[in-house]
Amino acid sequence: LAAAGDHERAEAEYKIGMGAIKTESAYSRMSRAQMDYFSGEFRHAETILKQNIADAEIAFAIDFYFLGLALDAQGKAEEALKYLRMGKVRFPLYCPLYLASANVQFKNGREKEGFAEFDDANRAEPRCDQPYLAYAKALIERRRIPEAKQKLETLLKVSPGSDGAAEAKEMLAKLAKVG
Repeated sequence: LAAAGDHERAEAEYKIGMGAIKTESAYSRMSRAQMDYFSGEFRHAETILKQNIADAEIAFAIDFYFLGLALDAQGKAEEALKYLRMGKVRFPLYCPLYLASANVQFKNGREKEGFAEFDDANRAEPRCDQPYLAYAKALIERRRIPEAKQKLETLLKVSPGSDGAAEAKEMLAKLAKVG
């Protein structure tokens, strides 16, 4: 609900749910932090997610992901990268952590490091299609078309049945028209 922009209803549903649950679980805190993030309450999301991560027994990969996003949204790039790195160590197959790291790197003018994040993601989980697509899009933006085509073709080889494969085919068809 919060992601769709219905913040008031999301807040009401959360309070109803928390009324039924006498203590907040890590999962409910993570859900609350996501609502805060999508509502632009980055500082509050940061506080909640750091609490979840501090309890190493219950932290989720998505805690690290949203904490990285919340910190980056506050202009705390280095701290965002620190938590995203921690998440990648703990959850090396969770592709969104690499994508978030790449976005922070690119946003801060560190192109080489951004591309390295995509390479790390592809090594960690070769069948995850999103890093290939993001990599190709970043290359296209930089007019590095042959390299972009190569990334898209690699995606089609390693994950031909994925949702990303359909998008890769569309992108390759558009690139073929461009030259």
